[in-house]
Amino acid sequence: MRKRILDTATRLFYGPGYNVTGINRIIEEAGVVKRSLYQHFESKTDLLMTYLDFFQEYWYTTLKPYLEAFPEPKDKILALFEFRIFYQEKYLFPGCPFAKINAEIGFDNAVVNLRVREGKNVFRAFILQLVQNAGHQSLFTDDELTEMIFLLIEGALSSTAIYKSTSDLKQAKLLVGKLL
Repeated sequence: MRKRILDTATRLFYGPGYNVTGINRIIEEAGVVKRSLYQHFESKTDLLMTYLDFFQEYWYTTLKPYLEAFPEPKDKILALFEFRIFYQEKYLFPGCPFAKINAEIGFDNAVVNLRVREGKNVFRAFILQLVQNAGHQSLFTDDELTEMIFLLIEGALSSTAIYKSTSDLKQAKLLVGKLL
């Protein structure tokens, strides 16, 4: 039952959005009673935090095996862009769930804002790990190249959600490919 509630919340939070998704809609679409929801999640915010944790775990669980298919470290970095492109096209250009939640919540909830920043920091650290093994041109330090890749991906994801197109992600990949 917990999984059904979380799956429903994931679909609704990532799709229509957190603010427009009420508890009653989650209960109705999950096919559970309100008491069951609150047995598993203390509040809508608790459900949101679980969603962010679930999404992050799921994303890296699918990303890492995908990247393993690319033996060269530089190719792994470029494949990171391809994975993002695939994901955006598959789910009809939703952008980043962490950025979406942050935009919906604003600065009113420090706990959620902290969790969003943690999610972004995990992604930045993931990119750094890829960069450190890539043997890239020495135009940038590992930290500088990591920041550049992170910012290109983040900006392109915002653009993807706005324009419903992966063209900026593809352009960002081409730019990074020239630096590697």
